[in-house]
Amino acid sequence: MNIHETGNEEERNIQRQGFLSCHLCLNAQTNDLHTEPDASYTVISVSQRIKSLTNAEKTNKAQFEFMLNGQEILIIPMHPGTIISYSGYMLTHRQQLVNFDPLALPFVNIVAYNSKRLFANLMESFRRDIKADKKTLRSNKKVN
Repeated sequence: MNIHETGNEEERNIQRQGFLSCHLCLNAQTNDLHTEPDASYTVISVSQRIKSLTNAEKTNKAQFEFMLNGQEILIIPMHPGTIISYSGYMLTHRQQLVNFDPLALPFVNIVAYNSKRLFANLMESFRRDIKADKKTLRSNKKVN
């Protein structure tokens, strides 16, 4: 893929399909209930417990919330080994930490989804950085 060109056919095809991303999250939470126009289902996996070097047993905990309607929220405790798959486009949701303790081991989960918007934003950032690098190279050549 040529990241110097804007809007070539290959890039437009990838943007229509979306860009798979995966994130390792430590103590992640979202304050606001929201939806996301992702191109696929979101998959969240809660890892097995992290072993402490100091044998500390306290680990932060989280829950996932789906707003079913104006009055009802489905709350899913995010215990180690839990896997959730949902459409962020169709369901209003958020992840919340429960009784957060900054001294406890972090709550760890992995999130994967296919995002059209993420791909478009990444390409825009790459192009901006490349242009900045070209300007830096030109100015360095003039000084030397």
